[in-house]
Amino acid sequence: MFEDGSVDWKGLEKLVEWHIEQGTNSIVAVGTTGEASTLSMAEHTEVIKEIIRVANKRIPIIAGTGANSTHEAIELTKEAKQLGADAALLVTPYYNKPTQEGLFQHYKAVAEAVDLPIILYNVPGRTGVDLHNDTAIRLADIPQIVGIKDATGDVPRGKELIDGLKGKNMVVYSGDDATASELIQLGAHGNISNNTVHHCVKNSKQWVSFNKSLSHLATLKVQQLDLQRQCIQLLLLTLLHFSMHQNLKINEATVTRFLVQMLLKSVHLLMKFLHQLKVLVVLKF
Repeated sequence: MFEDGSVDWKGLEKLVEWHIEQGTNSIVAVGTTGEASTLSMAEHTEVIKEIIRVANKRIPIIAGTGANSTHEAIELTKEAKQLGADAALLVTPYYNKPTQEGLFQHYKAVAEAVDLPIILYNVPGRTGVDLHNDTAIRLADIPQIVGIKDATGDVPRGKELIDGLKGKNMVVYSGDDATASELIQLGAHGNISNNTVHHCVKNSKQWVSFNKSLSHLATLKVQQLDLQRQCIQLLLLTLLHFSMHQNLKINEATVTRFLVQMLLKSVHLLMKFLHQLKVLVVLKF
């Protein structure tokens, strides 16, 4: 946005193009981070429309259509579908503090009103509203609701949600960068945040594939854990070697050769780790 509050459309187009060129998997248009909260209703839909136009089906677009008014959320989600969005991300109704039954009915109404894959978004630290696990599991029985972005940062709770959704057509995504890796290792399908989006979204009929999705996530988790173990072993070995050098007065050239070998091996492991992760950046407005 410009300093006068107007939308920088040229800047927006350049940003979308840049992310596509860099291999970004998917864009969340008008998410809850950034300038989205300061947009007017007209600007809200125009930004979604412009991002869809620029992307031109090269990558999927997820539209942020959450609101604390059920009617408004339905209208925004309908508009997003008409504009060509591939899915919608709906935050819990903020400030109102509805009951768990109220939250259930809110999402149910949106899902039944619009034929578009819906991802729930629970971030109680910002909204003041917490979508409990049992309510999310109830919502999983609604075909259009295909995922939940869990931004609670509570890993044990996230694991309980993952376990509770087994056998259902709804998956868990982390929404908290600090705990995302841990939750993914416990079974989450990826991370949707300011930085990354992993894997894909499943609607009521088929998988809506997010470009270059992590199709072998389970294998990667095991490989990542093995790489982490190897890195720790390298660190311990290096510390041990330093200790031996201090106590036994090992030749400086020997120490230098060892450290160079450890450095090269560490770089090799790091490159393998980054290659396996294939971090996919998501742009949020």
